[in-house]
Amino acid sequence: MDIGNKDLLDFDFSIMDVPIKAQKRIPVVQILGFVRMAFPERFEDAKFEHGLTALDYLRDLEFTRREKMRKAAEQLHINLDTWKSILAAYPDALRWVGIVQKYELIIEEGYAAIFIDLRIWVSGM
Repeated sequence: MDIGNKDLLDFDFSIMDVPIKAQKRIPVVQILGFVRMAFPERFEDAKFEHGLTALDYLRDLEFTRREKMRKAAEQLHINLDTWKSILAAYPDALRWVGIVQKYELIIEEGYAAIFIDLRIWVSGM
């Protein structure tokens, strides 16, 4: 390791007054660009060696979405015990939450299957 890297590793990032989580996030545009590069429309152009990274980026993007949804719910005083009673006055919103929950399960199952298959494929290269 050269001197420049040592200085970088010794730097105290907390003095920059930027939350740690914000430092780790990659802009959505870059994530989507990377995913499109790894998995383009034409199968022949796919870069499967970047597939696991692309899936990790998508997973992190999903975690960010969930975190923002959770914070919005907290601001509206919605939690696991109260969400049905709060949304009961808004049948369209209640129906939307049910649909979103079903889609989230489908997405999670699909992500797991793709991740496992891609991991097997990449390790066999």
